[in-house]
Amino acid sequence: MLVANLVSPPERLRGYLQRFLHEPSPCTFVGGATSEICEDVAGAVRATGAEGFVAVSDFKTESGFRYLYFRRRDHALVEDLGPAMIEHMRAGEKPKSKEESPG
Repeated sequence: MLVANLVSPPERLRGYLQRFLHEPSPCTFVGGATSEICEDVAGAVRATGAEGFVAVSDFKTESGFRYLYFRRRDHALVEDLGPAMIEHMRAGEKPKSKEESPG
């Protein structure tokens, strides 16, 4: 199983994904896929610089899924016990840790 949710992907990437997956709503792609197709899809998303995430079945993990996050360079991925969060950053600014955050 593969689920991809992307933000404004280029048309060539959408066309590529539609070869293997269904698009039930704009920029959301789902379908059954082999591990080779999952790796190809992740590589295609990475190569185009699209932003979003790809979730693939992985029974070795506790949740049964592996999440691959793709982001623009002006964002940082911050992990905090719960789901991953995207934090907007200014040029050169580092993400704040829990200790540095007020409250």
